[in-house]
Amino acid sequence: MRILTTIILLALVLVGSSAQTGSILIELTANSQQLREWEGRGRSGSISSFTSLLGEHTCDPYILTSTLRAVERTEMGRLAKRRLDSTTEQLRRFAVVTFTGPRNAAVLAAKLRHHGLVQQAQVLPEQRIVGQPNDPEVFRQYYLPLIDAYRAWDVVPSGRPAVVAIVDTGIDTLHSDLQGSLWHNTGESGRDSRGLDKRTNGVDDDNNGFVDDWFGWDFVGADGKTGDNTPLPGNPHGTHVGGIVAAQINNAIGMAGVGKNVVVMPIKVGRDDPSSESVARSADAILYAAAMRADVINCSFGSTSPTFADITVVQKATQLGSLVIGAAGNEASEQAFYPAAYAEAVSVAATGTSDRVALFSNVHSTVDVCAPGVGIFSTIPRNTYTSYDGTSMATPVVSAIAAMVRQCFPSYTPAQVRAALIAGCDNIDTLNPGYQGLIGMGRVNAFRSCSGQNARWCVVSQANIADSDGDGVFVRGDTLDVRLTIRNILSDLSDARVVVRSLDTTCIVLDSTAQIGPLSTDTERQLPGVLRIQISQASQSDARFTFRAFIYDGDQIVGSEVIAAVANPTYATLEENDIAVSVNSVGNIGYNDYSSNEQGVGFRYQGSSSILFEGALMIGVNGLRVSNVARGLETGTRDMSFVARRNATIRSDSVVTGKRVATIFDDDGDLMSIGVAVDKNVYARTDDSLRNSILVVLKISNITSEVLENIYSAYFFDFDIGPNGANNVTGWDSEMGAYVIANVVDPSLPRVAMAMVSPLPVNGFAVDNDGAPDCPSIYDSFTIAEKWFMMSQGLRRRVSNSTDASTVIGAGPFTLEPGQSQEVAFILVAGTDRQQLLRGLTTARNAASNQGVDVQPYQPLPYRDAIIHVDGAPLVQPGATEIVYSLTAPSSVTIDMIDITGRSVAPLFSADNVYAGDHRVGVEIPEISQGAYFIRLTTDRASSIVGIAIIR
Repeated sequence: MRILTTIILLALVLVGSSAQTGSILIELTANSQQLREWEGRGRSGSISSFTSLLGEHTCDPYILTSTLRAVERTEMGRLAKRRLDSTTEQLRRFAVVTFTGPRNAAVLAAKLRHHGLVQQAQVLPEQRIVGQPNDPEVFRQYYLPLIDAYRAWDVVPSGRPAVVAIVDTGIDTLHSDLQGSLWHNTGESGRDSRGLDKRTNGVDDDNNGFVDDWFGWDFVGADGKTGDNTPLPGNPHGTHVGGIVAAQINNAIGMAGVGKNVVVMPIKVGRDDPSSESVARSADAILYAAAMRADVINCSFGSTSPTFADITVVQKATQLGSLVIGAAGNEASEQAFYPAAYAEAVSVAATGTSDRVALFSNVHSTVDVCAPGVGIFSTIPRNTYTSYDGTSMATPVVSAIAAMVRQCFPSYTPAQVRAALIAGCDNIDTLNPGYQGLIGMGRVNAFRSCSGQNARWCVVSQANIADSDGDGVFVRGDTLDVRLTIRNILSDLSDARVVVRSLDTTCIVLDSTAQIGPLSTDTERQLPGVLRIQISQASQSDARFTFRAFIYDGDQIVGSEVIAAVANPTYATLEENDIAVSVNSVGNIGYNDYSSNEQGVGFRYQGSSSILFEGALMIGVNGLRVSNVARGLETGTRDMSFVARRNATIRSDSVVTGKRVATIFDDDGDLMSIGVAVDKNVYARTDDSLRNSILVVLKISNITSEVLENIYSAYFFDFDIGPNGANNVTGWDSEMGAYVIANVVDPSLPRVAMAMVSPLPVNGFAVDNDGAPDCPSIYDSFTIAEKWFMMSQGLRRRVSNSTDASTVIGAGPFTLEPGQSQEVAFILVAGTDRQQLLRGLTTARNAASNQGVDVQPYQPLPYRDAIIHVDGAPLVQPGATEIVYSLTAPSSVTIDMIDITGRSVAPLFSADNVYAGDHRVGVEIPEISQGAYFIRLTTDRASSIVGIAIIR
């Protein structure tokens, strides 16, 4: 009874925004003499026992008698009841006490709560009409009443507008519905000491590093590289996002933005091309927005790949006082999307008109809230409007609410604004079966977040899961101890507790509840008790188990955190030295679950986030038969040729220092299987000189009854050094005998050397993931033919362009008799400069050799513009033949035949702008006299000749 009363009264409190002075809402005690007397007077007049406290006053019903009668008749008739429900009786006891005089209503209400005649008392909120604005297109904006925006506007105070930075494709600042909604930099406005307009005087007046940035900044400019001070669209996306946040309300034009008293800061990270969807310099944009004191930073963009740099960027922006809010992505899949999924940010999934998850929206345990994102009507350039779908549209809905929360609670930190958004959500789990734990706390409610309703919220600041043997590998039947640390973000809690519930069948909750007790604001406490779960005996390999920790204060949920881990993993992680790397049971290095990349740590150097997106083994014999676990025809999924025969385990036997991961697999999973088994060991040594390297040793065996010829074995590595892997170059370092990948824009970032060190021919290919004239794109697909081409042509392409680059490095060809094996070894070295890589690779080669691995002494390959091979040379017949040549850098190329006097006999080939690397061209040897001649290569830098003899 008391709980229901509290709910009803709380709902009444939050209808309006400000207290009605002199009016107090009370619940009178049942069956009291004073109640009977008041009812005998027609529920009116004063109550004598209140006079000493309130002075002259009146006591009137909160619910009219006529209304009560209608309720009672409906209840007794339609429900065929013989007596009234207790809640209906309770409605009769609600009353409003009105008094006059200079008394503080809140103090009086507190005193009345201790009066024997009163069960509950609180200041009566002022209620006002909540209607639609006069913007003529507001009827198209179903999402405004759905998120209770109109009532939220009533509680937003006037004063300095909140600032939402729109990191996007630019905003049409001339749009009539955005006039008055645009942020201006006061430091670049007005006149300077010379009387010049600061907006255009070519001076950095506010000394922030940006000249004339009076209304934002364009970080990519017209050429995609050069920034300027005019962040105008571009793709209409940014204008649409800006209108959702801050289109003018009640201006009798167009539509209404979600945010009242909010302005938008245009920050452009998209190209000027209206059709372009690419984003660049987003990290700069986020930091600029935070430095310019944006309250909220809207990021309706992102990637499924996190980067260690952007984690720091978001953390810094948060430290500077800005809350980053990002889209959860539109891939219709269960995956994290960044920057939204970073811990300090808010991740927003999209829902439709009926609060059901949009078909296109990503869902994930990292999602914090949902918001309408289907058919969102908003502004686009040239004074027009349209409706778009996407989590890009849901995100500015939340950003606008966050900005209003910041106005209502100016002292809130970004973490508290985030908590208010989450705490204010309407739970929509029942409308979305199967999505529990993947859509946050529900769909945002602007009024609840802005008014302070549900203003209690906690987070799990630390979760430690341990098994009984302490190895951190959770397998079937294991009982796990869960120790949680809880941090209170908002108001004090009086009686907090944690309740754990399983979200799948992989884990069973044994001990589900732990008490916290009182917990004051901005404090944290580790649970005194241990929660226990058990891994089901029926659980699958690599099963992701999830459980949800609900934090209660009394009967109200004041926190919710989804905690996940992996049971029965088929991968293991080495963390013995400066490199932490995961190795699975089927040939991958880095992650076990491409492309989600959640199982494993990737490849981390000195505590960084992972710099490896994908590492995959490939073994082939021709362009139709390549057994592999690299990305395939659909680049979001990998080929699955290999089948585990012994799962990856960490071992310390047969290791000089440190540990190794051992696994065995074969290619029985491929319809075109070659018939090989692989015994794989990955070593991490702890010697000081080996701390920045790992050694990968493959023992490849022929398990067929036939001879296997022309075998090539290679690894495909997609390292991402820096944001999104952009500005990476991978190139063959002739002195090291390794491919080295580095970020050419930021030399302070780590770099990695990849070497094949067995006494076999080296093959390699520097890959432009987005393609080039001499390199197929692997963004659209990565076919078997492309894999074979890259792994079997020698050092076919030695240098990539500056792009998102990958590397293929391997060995071959070799032949295996039935039952025969071939060892192929690789070394990966990480460092911050070339000398570290060179030293690490040298010591790792020596250590591998001392360990018993067959390592070839490295002799630097010649690296110059030269003819490498002429088919048939030195004896060549007239007719078609092939010439292989190598370029150290892009160049024009001419190949001709000359006689012994140096006179040109016949042109054979010419081309402009030939890329660096090895090239094979077909030529026609002319019908000329027998004798001695030379094939001559001429480039922009050098000339090379090879002697031949023409025979017939």
